[in-house]
Amino acid sequence: SHVERMFASLSYWKGLDLRADEWRERYPSLNLWFDSLEKRECYRAFQSDYYTHVMDIPPQYGPGYDGGFEEERRRMQRNILGKDGKSWSLPLPHDDPLQPLYRGPPLPLCALESAGIAPDSDGTYQSADPDVMARACRQIA
Repeated sequence: SHVERMFASLSYWKGLDLRADEWRERYPSLNLWFDSLEKRECYRAFQSDYYTHVMDIPPQYGPGYDGGFEEERRRMQRNILGKDGKSWSLPLPHDDPLQPLYRGPPLPLCALESAGIAPDSDGTYQSADPDVMARACRQIA
């Protein structure tokens, strides 16, 4: 979606992670829209990632002026590009702090159900056991 691309571009070019708690309070409707969209299996099937949005698609929001977020911009760029010393290092963590995977169904519902993985009360899978989730991923691969 265009909003998905906007969030990635703002993170990379401006250092603004609008999904972080400090911005969630300021822009609750955008985050509610994303949160509800990420609970839909049909969206999760084609959801993109920040790297693809900022590196493989010509930028729409950058580089422009930094607006006073220069340090945040550098930190986000290092994270997205895998140059922060944490992201893109093996073994990969079961979740990503920049783009958490368990906001909605991370796998087709039938794969989750067959592995005995149920959603949390808020519809996310944040409390799912990473080992069980990894086995479910391997089963459908």
